[in-house]
Amino acid sequence: MSTSHIGKRLFIAVGTPTANTAVAFAALTWVEVKGIGVMPQLGVSHAAIDVPDLASGFTRGLKGASTGNDSSMTVRQILADAGQVAIRGLADGGGQAGAGSIRILRPTGAIGSDGVPAGIIGDALQYATGFFHSFLEMQADVTTYEGFTCSFRQNAVTVNATASAAIS
Repeated sequence: MSTSHIGKRLFIAVGTPTANTAVAFAALTWVEVKGIGVMPQLGVSHAAIDVPDLASGFTRGLKGASTGNDSSMTVRQILADAGQVAIRGLADGGGQAGAGSIRILRPTGAIGSDGVPAGIIGDALQYATGFFHSFLEMQADVTTYEGFTCSFRQNAVTVNATASAAIS
């Protein structure tokens, strides 16, 4: 049976962890981003290395260096949302100012009065570190809503973990 993405929640941290571990990510200060329509796609791809062998006449393929995925997220505008303000600051910043981290929560707790499920101990988490860039406001027309897109480039493999405390 497939599982829907509905209910997932996105949090960001300004800055990167000291190591690519669940413990180091948990030590960061996180803020939820409200109004997410499309989350970044986490993952890595690998370069292919061709190794020719003249004797056999066959070129063998090997897995080469990893590259973090660079994907877009779509957010509907919620004025004064701290998470949206933080993303814009990271994406618009120059140099290393865009460095940040992502935490995706798959909550299983009770649904609150805001219609959002609570995160509880044992819920699945995904962490990624990288940089935010390419902040673009939604193009205004009769079929769109106010909001923005921006991109996140992952700089290390995704860390999968479980929540060790409730996440509100």
